[in-house]
Amino acid sequence: MMTKKTNLFLFSIGLLMAMLFCLSAAPTKAAKPMTYLLDNIGLFNDQEAEYINHKLSLHYEENMPHYLTFMVTLDENAMLPRQDLLQYTNVLINRETFGHIEAPEYGAIFLFINRSPKGKIEMAVLPTNNQTENYSQYNIDHMEKSLLETYTSTQNWYSVTLDLIRLVNTYRGYFINELVTEKINPEDIDAAKNELGWWVDKYNYNLVFLLTDGLSPALRDQYLQDYFHKGGYGSWNDGVGAFVLYDHTEKKAYLEVYGDIILGGDGQRLTQLLNDLSKSLSQYRILDAVYMVERYLDPIGELPLTFTLDGNSTPIITTLHDPDNLLNDAQSVELVTLTEVFSAKTNHYLGTYIYQSAKDALSQSPESFLQDLFAQIPGNSGMILLFDQAGKDYHLYAAAELNDYLKKNKKIIDPVLQHLKNRLKKNGYSSQSIFQHQQDLITFLDFLMVYQQENSYLVSGQPMSLKEKPETLKSLKKSGNAGLKPMVVNLSQSERIQSTAQWIDQFEQILEAADLTDEVVVLFYDVPKNQASVRYFGDNKDLASLTRKEIEPAVVKAFQAGSPQANTPFHTFISTVETKALPLLSEQAEAKENDSSQTDKTGENQKADGKEKDTKDQDKKDKKEKDSKGKDKKEKGSKDQDNDKSQPDKSSPDPSENKKTAEAQSDGKSESEATADTKANGQKAVAKTDKAAQTSSSKGVIIALLGGIGLLLVIILILILVLISKKKQANLYSAEQSAQTLYPEDSDDWSDPNNNYYSPAEYPDQDPNDPNNQNYYQ
Repeated sequence: MMTKKTNLFLFSIGLLMAMLFCLSAAPTKAAKPMTYLLDNIGLFNDQEAEYINHKLSLHYEENMPHYLTFMVTLDENAMLPRQDLLQYTNVLINRETFGHIEAPEYGAIFLFINRSPKGKIEMAVLPTNNQTENYSQYNIDHMEKSLLETYTSTQNWYSVTLDLIRLVNTYRGYFINELVTEKINPEDIDAAKNELGWWVDKYNYNLVFLLTDGLSPALRDQYLQDYFHKGGYGSWNDGVGAFVLYDHTEKKAYLEVYGDIILGGDGQRLTQLLNDLSKSLSQYRILDAVYMVERYLDPIGELPLTFTLDGNSTPIITTLHDPDNLLNDAQSVELVTLTEVFSAKTNHYLGTYIYQSAKDALSQSPESFLQDLFAQIPGNSGMILLFDQAGKDYHLYAAAELNDYLKKNKKIIDPVLQHLKNRLKKNGYSSQSIFQHQQDLITFLDFLMVYQQENSYLVSGQPMSLKEKPETLKSLKKSGNAGLKPMVVNLSQSERIQSTAQWIDQFEQILEAADLTDEVVVLFYDVPKNQASVRYFGDNKDLASLTRKEIEPAVVKAFQAGSPQANTPFHTFISTVETKALPLLSEQAEAKENDSSQTDKTGENQKADGKEKDTKDQDKKDKKEKDSKGKDKKEKGSKDQDNDKSQPDKSSPDPSENKKTAEAQSDGKSESEATADTKANGQKAVAKTDKAAQTSSSKGVIIALLGGIGLLLVIILILILVLISKKKQANLYSAEQSAQTLYPEDSDDWSDPNNNYYSPAEYPDQDPNDPNNQNYYQ
């Protein structure tokens, strides 16, 4: 019984396992991938379809859950009415494999493409649900027109897809740019949208910008009348708001204000604003334009808002604080723009605080105030200058990396600061001189930082992209290698304050105060005034003359002949420096080398001439000495003759004997006695000489014997040293054999560079006593 039950149980288990195996092995229906393209008519080939679906998928993933975009093709005789298209979108959204919608209320943007039987292409843009709030009929009309123009001009569906994504993104936020140009920095557009977002949070109304082109007068008036309201702006606050329209075709800006916004000033102030606004937008200076309108709408507010408000609308530090309105609107906008450009390029904060009387405005000392204020700066690297107009003084506070930079370049920067401070005192700390101080200080610091960097040439703006012009960068490097650094200063921000010539003269004085030693030639590039100027800074008089007479006229001529936006003067400047200045420097270097060679040759000739002269002088001297000796000999011979006459006995070996003979004669001795005495003395002298010779011969024998013994000792010592050396070599060979046994050839050698050991000498920036370089540049 138990056996049957056991068998039944085992059979059941086996059957269950078999069923599970079958279920696991059974094929499942694969989920279809989500698609953002429905090509009902086969308009696209496989490669185009894959590209379109991929781009739309990526766009949605980056913006989820908003801005879902689809593309659908039709083959009707004509594009369907919008109501029929809307019903069709409801059917498509409910398909499981069509798109990926987080929530239906977010809606989507559809692009319908219809190809008629005759091959005519038509397009319709249709936003659904909440997306209808982001796209007014004006926006939809522009999108359809732009997309159709793109296809007509390119016949390329890749371009149409990219244009669709661009247009979908265009209408988000409060700064709308419909212009298609690479001259507008996308980061500036994002920054403008962010700034205008803060504006609505603080002032409770929308400030909207629209940049477009090709508007007819009637459509332009229609835009000014109701674009703002049909776009849904002001729908939540009784229509209050402001709208800036710029038509690039006529390069003109317009401002419309709706509701009960109170404006200060008169019509002249508005006219000046629109003129400045038109100029800024025609040059694509986006943030400049936004700050300008904000300052017009609120002349006393702390602007820009991006730098005065954080995410919780809590006030934080600003780049310009002018509570007494000592600067006018143009100065404020320009100073803020210069400051933000500098901060963006260098990652250093720079603040300007201006008070009519710091003593009355501050409850603590300026030093303590700045120190407390600086603690709020993100990153803590930067500088604040506080100007006290009544006290006719200013205070500078710097910290972190920028403070280190100022200290490191103290010999350069301190004279500049003193020069600027002297100018402030001379002008009585007027508002204009305070603005000028900051303008020149910012530009000089920007210039100095670029000047000190290798392969950096563009200052205060970038008139062209060097990445796209490798031949230009190559020319700039060639000039730098030749000892002449060409640099470009963009003066686009200084047109409202002073003339180009005045600004350049002042900047030239600053560079002279800095006493920069390297050779520099600078192109000052003033787009708003359609002007250019070239200045040379250095000690080369020929190069200064060449710059004044040839390089600058060529650049000015190119600027006046070409479009200011075509970078013609920039290229002319670089090419003229290369073709004119570099050959001059090369000629000077060659001439200097020749002069040096000639100097060396002249020195050698002079040396040879001197040697020849010395030889001649020596010959003269020798001849003179020879003549003198001959004369002395002659005189001596004459004297000897006289002596011979007085003393006829010439055979006497010793003059003293002659003297004795003479004395003997004088004493009355006979001649025979004198002769006998002389002979006796002679024999004694000979005997004495023979005895000395014998003594000398004995000493020579002894010395020779000692020398032989010494030589023998030296030979024996050499033999001993040879034997010792051979014994050491044998020991060394034995040691090497032992070392080869203990340390094979493939072992790591700490001194071998192939084993990744590098001595500190190979890295001169690293201190062996400070491997982390903590004390570098201190």
